[in-house]
Amino acid sequence: DNVVTVTVTNESGNSSSCTATVSIEVEDTTPPTALAVDSLTVSLDASGNGSLEVSDVNNGSFDARGIASMSISQTSFACVDLGYQEVILTVMDSAGHVSTATTVVEVQDTISPIVACQDVLLTVADTGSVALTASDLLSSSSDNCSIASMSLSDSVFTASAEGDNVVTVTVTDQSGNSSSCTATVSIEVEDTTAPTALAVDSLTVSLDASGN
Repeated sequence: DNVVTVTVTNESGNSSSCTATVSIEVEDTTPPTALAVDSLTVSLDASGNGSLEVSDVNNGSFDARGIASMSISQTSFACVDLGYQEVILTVMDSAGHVSTATTVVEVQDTISPIVACQDVLLTVADTGSVALTASDLLSSSSDNCSIASMSLSDSVFTASAEGDNVVTVTVTDQSGNSSSCTATVSIEVEDTTAPTALAVDSLTVSLDASGN
């Protein structure tokens, strides 16, 4: 408030005065300054989820008349968000003016798959072979996002592999994280080949004195 005195003087020099209070309200026409960090990393947890808060993104936003609210365009992240995502910080001042700033968020999965192997017993024909897949040797496999590939250190077995064979199973997720386990593949050989009979071409039998 500002007190102003008003003085009125007539032509004879007589004057009178009074005071008035002049109240000044300043109109805020300047938007706030929104400041966001350049980049952030969000690591997904074992359930495949991650999150951000406004305080993670805000980098000192300000306004001369005061900030009323701040929000970000995305707070929750999942496996579908893996890679780089733009998150927008929105800042509103007490006069309703809005400014925005953008940060780049890298969503990453650093958790390897969980795998467990089981031993198997196979019977192989002596002239044949048998092929295995990773699912034959895995008792369980899981990942917080998704499994991209499975591989075996050895997948085809013949009779020459009779006995116990240690096979490594490797499981890799969509982010390149991998885990391995080992299984024993026991090979039993089934004899399916008939024997080869060989006889001499001819023989002579001489009877003895008894005619035998």
